[in-house]
Amino acid sequence: MKLWILCLRGQLHNISGKAIMEDYKKILFGTDFSENADVAFEHAINLAGKYKARLYIVHVINIAPMATYEPYMPVIDFSDFSRNVEARLQKDYIPRIPPSITAESKVLSGYPAVEMANFVDQEGVDLIVVGAHGESGLVYTLFGSVADRLVRRARCSVLVVRSSSATHNQE
Repeated sequence: MKLWILCLRGQLHNISGKAIMEDYKKILFGTDFSENADVAFEHAINLAGKYKARLYIVHVINIAPMATYEPYMPVIDFSDFSRNVEARLQKDYIPRIPPSITAESKVLSGYPAVEMANFVDQEGVDLIVVGAHGESGLVYTLFGSVADRLVRRARCSVLVVRSSSATHNQE
């Protein structure tokens, strides 16, 4: 069973009106390289093809765990790590995109939901597509999920996709 959660922002016309869905021009696919992200990527490709939208493939290097220990840590240069992540985006995702879709990969660093929401604002993105991570129990209580934060923070519609084999880890 697949679970899709779509949080629509903006105008949704009723039965007497015109279009029910927006005409998406820019779609952000956010990835953590998980199975759920892989399933969400297929949805992002399909939507980008249907709407002839530009597709941004984005990974955010999560600095949240490091920020806690910042006073005790040396300055870290993320350039090598960022290049490795970019190479993985190019290897795992770009070859799967049909030539008819314009796509661009981006590696950001910071808090994932914040950085993706900022990217949405800067680039005028109409839709975010992400996989549901599936955190539960203590992890979710302490940290929440990126998808949950995006739904609350982003100024555009958000599609959250869970793969059929995903399970919640009980903690």
